[in-house]
Amino acid sequence: MVNEKNRISLFTGVLIVIANVIGISAFSNLGIQLMYQTSYIEVILVWILGALIALCGALSYAEVACIYPENGGEYSFLSKMYNPTIGFLAGWISITVGFPVSIALSAKVYASYFFADADQMFIASGIVIATTILHFLGYNSSMAFQKIVTLTIVIVFIGLITFGLISPSKSALYDNYSTINYAQDNLKVIKNFVIALIFISYSYTGWNSVTYMVADFKKPSRTIPRILFIGTLFVGICYVLLQVVLLKHLKYDELKGSLNVVMTFVNKLSDGQYTVVIKGFVTLLFISSISIMTWVGSKVLYQMTIKSNTFSFLRSSFYAYQNIKILCFQGCIVLLILVSGSFEQILVYCGFLLSMCSLLVVLGLVRIKNKTKDSIILKRPLSLLTQYVFIVFTFILIIQSLWSYPLESLIGCLNVLFGFIVFKMKEEKSLYHS
Repeated sequence: MVNEKNRISLFTGVLIVIANVIGISAFSNLGIQLMYQTSYIEVILVWILGALIALCGALSYAEVACIYPENGGEYSFLSKMYNPTIGFLAGWISITVGFPVSIALSAKVYASYFFADADQMFIASGIVIATTILHFLGYNSSMAFQKIVTLTIVIVFIGLITFGLISPSKSALYDNYSTINYAQDNLKVIKNFVIALIFISYSYTGWNSVTYMVADFKKPSRTIPRILFIGTLFVGICYVLLQVVLLKHLKYDELKGSLNVVMTFVNKLSDGQYTVVIKGFVTLLFISSISIMTWVGSKVLYQMTIKSNTFSFLRSSFYAYQNIKILCFQGCIVLLILVSGSFEQILVYCGFLLSMCSLLVVLGLVRIKNKTKDSIILKRPLSLLTQYVFIVFTFILIIQSLWSYPLESLIGCLNVLFGFIVFKMKEEKSLYHS
């Protein structure tokens, strides 16, 4: 909990959402998407739909944060909505998959971007360790650094999109993406559409970041809904426009399967003149993404440390030392993830579990609304519509993940089972000693 002087403002909150959502997946997931889709309209439609789902989720989480204005995100929400066991498992997913996987992927992809001929695992590990140490400096230093980096990214991001929109394309847009899907049967087109949506939905993860620190905001019941709406809407618009720009200037063969789309795009438009500038932008993008996820992830682990006996070994009477222990523990998890799984496998594994947590939160909100029909949260017109949209599409994505990626989904379920066993063992041990 921060003191009154360090309460987070609405502007800073919006920057936190933007920094958590905007990451390398904005540039890399299009290459993966084109392995399943080739129709220009369908590609853009997936990004628009992903933005709408994220916005519905953000509005739903805003209501939940107003009902339970405390730190911890899904860990706190599900503990109150259902029971402490489900809440713990949500927190377990956050600290073992949610934040660590995102940090590990960002570090790994950055190393592959700029250090192709070097030991990429060594480079990625060094980035994770350096970022973790950076946050040893404390709240004020971390927040000041994050604000500067995120503002720079927003300015450059908008400039990149504007540059792409006003620059003429060297070939006709629809010639680049002749709709090969027309030769496929409708069932396969729908299946590929849903699979693409799984990867694109991961690009939007992070919109719920401020709910992990609700109690740290000034007037959270007023600021949190505005932050989630403004931040998520801004990112959604930027993401859709970015894909329009990339599809406008790059051909299908240049994009398909590529994780280095942004460098290809800038080099093609500028004939290599702005390579240094864009490398600096991408570096800032990675630093911002890794830094903010490290900070927010430690917030969840902090709540679990003080409330759950499972992580009692991280407690300390000296707050600064406890924060260092939490950051180091989180960093070790990230380093373990770095040595396992492929890019695609990790995306599915992470997205599957995070979708399960989000679905439970929104289902819990619907249950609360149905029980308290006179609640103030019903004053928003069509208040249940956003929840139903989010529930339907999230459920479809979960089923498709189980169907198309049974192994990755099984690993996710085993992770939850392991968390359940750890929780029960520590809980029973605690009761025994008491």
